[in-house]
Amino acid sequence: HALCRIDPSSGLPNRVQFGDDLADLAREYPGAIRLAVLVDLAAPDRLNEGLRALGPKFLDDMIAQAVPLLRRVAGRDQVYQGASTRFALLTDRIADGARLAHALEWQLSSNREDANLR
Repeated sequence: HALCRIDPSSGLPNRVQFGDDLADLAREYPGAIRLAVLVDLAAPDRLNEGLRALGPKFLDDMIAQAVPLLRRVAGRDQVYQGASTRFALLTDRIADGARLAHALEWQLSSNREDANLR
């Protein structure tokens, strides 16, 4: 089961696991509010340009650079990979939602000097 629920490029739980975790949380904590902060590392046209110019290593490097940053900001919260450049942070810290979003944006934008997070 774990192989189908972990993204091989990032080592993060995937969207199938995200859906299962949401269902489990709804069952275990009925009425509790959760927040999903969504992050897309690259617009489709940017991703296509990078892949055309640099090949698959472009995507691999982008993910390798972004995952530690996402985990750092997430802290105790879980990060999921939903698609090649799309990630979600699932939290019960609703009041911190804006702070988490800003922290993610700042971490990723401050690392834009790295080749693949521009």
